[in-house]
Parts: sequence; structure tokens; C-alpha cells
Amino acid sequence: MSVEMRQLKRFFKWFEENAALSLVMLIAFVIRVHGIRYGLPDQLHLDEAHVVSHAIRFGSGDFNPHFFYYPAFFMYLLFALYGAAYVIGHVLGVFNTAADFGIQYFIDPTMFYLIARVTAAVFGAGAAYVAAAAGARFANKRAGLLAAFFLALTPLHVEQSHFAITDIPLTFFMTLALYLAARLATEGGLRNYVFCGIVAGLGTATKYTAAQLLPTMLFAHFIFAMREKSGSKARVLFSIAPFAMFFAFGAAYLAGAPYSVLDFKSFIGDIRIQKALMNDGWFGMETPVNMWLHSIVVYLKEGMGIPLLAASGCGIIYAAARRRPFELVFLCYIAVFYAINGQFSQFGFERHWLGVLPALCVLAAVALDAASGLFKSRGRQLAILAALAIMALPLKTVVESNILFQAKDTRTLAREWIEKNAPSGAAVAVEYGGPQLAPTPESLLGAQELKDRLAADRVSGAVPLPAYDTRRPSEAEKNSQKKYHLAALEKIKPKYKLISSFSLAEYPLEAYTREGFEYIVVSGHIYERFFAAEDFYPEAVAFYRSLDKKAELIKEIPSSPKDRLGPTIKIYRLPKKS
Repeated sequence: MSVEMRQLKRFFKWFEENAALSLVMLIAFVIRVHGIRYGLPDQLHLDEAHVVSHAIRFGSGDFNPHFFYYPAFFMYLLFALYGAAYVIGHVLGVFNTAADFGIQYFIDPTMFYLIARVTAAVFGAGAAYVAAAAGARFANKRAGLLAAFFLALTPLHVEQSHFAITDIPLTFFMTLALYLAARLATEGGLRNYVFCGIVAGLGTATKYTAAQLLPTMLFAHFIFAMREKSGSKARVLFSIAPFAMFFAFGAAYLAGAPYSVLDFKSFIGDIRIQKALMNDGWFGMETPVNMWLHSIVVYLKEGMGIPLLAASGCGIIYAAARRRPFELVFLCYIAVFYAINGQFSQFGFERHWLGVLPALCVLAAVALDAASGLFKSRGRQLAILAALAIMALPLKTVVESNILFQAKDTRTLAREWIEKNAPSGAAVAVEYGGPQLAPTPESLLGAQELKDRLAADRVSGAVPLPAYDTRRPSEAEKNSQKKYHLAALEKIKPKYKLISSFSLAEYPLEAYTREGFEYIVVSGHIYERFFAAEDFYPEAVAFYRSLDKKAELIKEIPSSPKDRLGPTIKIYRLPKKS
């Protein structure tokens, strides 16, 4: 038999033995790419736009991101993929030069976002595979399959896997590092220590919150040392292995985010801003909540579904009762994760809890497998039926969410209405969460000059995130895209004289009239938060109320959660300057 035939036979044997897992993985990937064109070519997710745009900027030859709200590893990975896409496009004659490739982002960024989103979906499905590996190694193959099935259909994980944001790659690296930590707790091995450190370091270079793995990694080493029977526990505890693990962690982090050291001043400045926002509270979260409870009864309940959350609770109780090494590591990770994230009563987002989902799914799967094992011959059928029952509600949520991803967002509808009804060149003021319009070249180049003229009118009380005011972008960061943007604008119609800000309440209505603006476009994503905290932002609320008195509402596209995504968009016509 030839080598090729033996390899083919080996592949078919592997596939036969892992057909069920292969099917789960296929499902996991398909439901994460279904609806993946959501919003495009509009760039509707602010965090996603940061990641993609900075990855493209590396094409200028400057590998300093000049932006440290997120570390750069995922951006570097996307840059490498964009480089591969350019080479393929160049060979096929689609792009003559790298400049043509860069300009395409400003003409239509769909290709760049699809590459990034598919990459995120791969990481999302990959986390399900790691969950399967953990369940299979520390329990059995059936438990691994159940763990993958649970995570594959977990609504919050599926939803966030549609976006090119750092949270899903972060979750993959955290899950893989947790698996390796559990392995080193049970079997030791310098290789497990080093790989655990590398994966956790790359995770931290993807998003800083992966550093919360460090206590669990140390705890895993402590467990392994305390299980030593043949020699001195102290010798194992203070061996070279944990030092190698933490050295690998630091080296991997620096390899993935080198400019956090090479441009330490900018790095520490952005970290201080993020810390201030976490301590002072995020816009719309002025009233503290009990995050210890809120995270469970809101974020996890909605993100997992009540049946899976309940099964995870059973898994935690079962793991605590058995206290095997791998289960202790998983419990430590969940406890540390909860202790760190539960304290931020004014800075909480559902996606911040993504990192704990795989661990909960694995423990739920192990507990369900153990329960089904009590029924011997019927255990397999009962496990399948129970898993299907647990995931029926989450699957319904996933299907409904994916359907919404295929409908036009309110912001896209608003952009299309403006382009149809407002003449090219009209002056339009748009706030964050509104439609994305193309600027005229003069508007693009004069944006800072316009804001300088308006500076004296600025209403500081209407600025919800004052920590950002301390940030001074470098010249490289401000100017890196303008050349390509200007070249792209030659091919785009229509274009508008634009002013954009987080909230248009930043300036009084009279200032927009004085500068000749004809249209004001506001978003419920912003003004609804102001109205929900009127006592904190009376100036901003007064601005939005003044619109109904002093301007003409010519179009409103209401939010309709059952039909489409996006906030309510209101378009006003301002009276002409007298």
C-alpha cells in the first residue's frame, strides 16, 4: 500500500471516529458566518472599526499602532491576512499596487471586514474545539462532544463571533491556556508549562484582560506540586517550570504587542484613560449596579439561556464535590474571573463575560455526562436528549439573532435616505451611532480647523467621557490615512461637508447654524443614554429637546428590535443662517 493510500485510510478512520465532533464544528462555524455581511459596507461597530483600520494602517510601514486601548496582536494577524489578500489580488490583476489595495478600504471596506470577521468566526469555532478537547481529556469523548455542542450554540458567543473584535480571539486563547493549565496540574511537563505561558501571553497581547489567567496558572502549578509523591514537594514547587511558564508569558506578550514597551509613554497614557473610565463609569452606566448579581441574572442568563446556565451551575457543584485537579483549576479560573469582573459596577458589558463561557460549558458537559452514566445502556440516548433540551432555547435565540443580521440596520437606511434626499455637498452634522456618510475632501482636511473654531462654544457638561479629552493623537496617527482617503473620495458620490462627534450636544445648536450646517442627524444610541441620566447631563438633554423646537424633523427611522438592528435615527433640517 502506498504512503498516500495509508494517509487517506488514516484520515477516513479519524473522520469515522470523530464524525459527530466534525459535524458540531461545522455547525459552529456555519452559524458564526451566517449573516456575517451585516451592515457592510457601513462600519457600524466602533470597536470593530478600530481593529480593522489599525490593521490596515500597518501597510504604511509604521508598525506602531499609536493606539493602546487594545494590544496589537490581533491587528498584526489581520495585517498578515490582508497582505496575503493583496498578493493574491495582485497576481490575479485585481490590484496593481499596494496603494490601490489601501484605497479600496475607503471606497468599499467589505472585503477587509469579511476577512477579519471570518477570522473571528474561526477563533470562535476553535474555542468550541478546545472545549471538546478539554472534556475528552479530563472526562471522556462524550463529555468533550457535549462541551463543544454547548459552546457552539451559546448565543452570546455566536453573536460576538460575527464581529472582528478582540473578544472572540481572546476567548479562544483564554480557553486554550486554561486547558493547558489543567493539563499541567494533572501531569506536569515542562512543555505544558511553556505552551500555557505562550498561549496566555498571546491572549494578553490580544486583550489585556487575559492577564487574569496568571493566578489560575500559578494555582495549577501549586496543585501539581502538592500531588508530588516520589520526591520533595518544595523541589517541585520551586522548580524551573513555573519560571519558564511566566518567562514564556512575558516573551509571547512582547512578541505580540512590542510597542507597549517601545512606545511606553503612549501605552501608559491610553491605559490610564481606560483605567479612569473603568473607575468613573461608562456613559449610560452612571447609576451603579450590583454586578455580582447582574452578571448572572442578566448577562449570563441572556448570553447562555436559563437551561444552559442552570446546567453550568450543576457542573460547578459537581466539580466542587469531586475536587479533581482539572476541576479545581477550572473552578479557580471561574472564581478569579468572577472576582475581577464583578467589581466594576459602572463598567459592564455583556461581552466582557465571554471568557468564562467555555469553562462553564465544559463543567456542564462533564456533569451531564456523569449523570447520564448512571443509566448505563441508555446513558448515551439520555445525554443526547438532555443536551438537545438544554440547547433548544439558545438555538432559538441564535436563529433569531442571525436573521436580524441579514436585515438592513437603521443606520444604513438613514444613510440611503440622506443620499437620496440631501444634495451632494450639503453640510451635515452626524453623531456617533448615526449613518456613515462620505466627506468632501475639503471637509476631511478642514475637520480639525472647524472644531478649533467651535472650541469656544464647547459645552463641557455635555461631554459624557471626559477621560478621552486628555488624549492627544500623534501626528502619525492623525495623518496616516488621509492620502488614501482623499484618493478614494475621487471615486465616491455623493459626498458631504461633515462634522462628526460622539454627541452633537457637545456644541450648541446656534453654532451649527452659524457654520452653515443644513442637517442634524442624531442617534438613539446617544441621546437615549442622556435622557436616562438627565440629572447628570442637563445641558445635553436641553440640546436634544431644542431640536424639536428650533429645527424641523424631516425623517425618523425608529428602532425595531424584532425587525432590524440599530438605534432610532432622527434627521432634522436646520433653519438657514440669517
